[in-house]
Amino acid sequence: MYGGWSDFLSDDTRRGELALRFEVAGPGLRQECSIGTDSDPVHLVLQDTRATSVVSEDPMVVSFAVEDSEFAVPAATRCGVLGPLLNGMLGLGGGGTGSISLDAQVALRPYGTES
Repeated sequence: MYGGWSDFLSDDTRRGELALRFEVAGPGLRQECSIGTDSDPVHLVLQDTRATSVVSEDPMVVSFAVEDSEFAVPAATRCGVLGPLLNGMLGLGGGGTGSISLDAQVALRPYGTES
């Protein structure tokens, strides 16, 4: 889930940055249970793993893949009595790092032109 911040200005070292929070659901967990919060989200610095390719020219759709293999993994919060068990089983909040890979397709539309 969107964590309140994104920056997709790419340069030689990154595709962009993204703040997320991951909702965790299951029996015995509170509805508010998440990894990362709105005030302290998971911060990803995305690296290209697949070059951008054009899927369609009209409408313009591009595809690419990114990953972050070194982001800090916070503990799950607001999970109720099972929170400590969840953190222990998944190794959350202990100063370790996580890894995530994302595939994206993005539709682009010019603004200020008639369609």
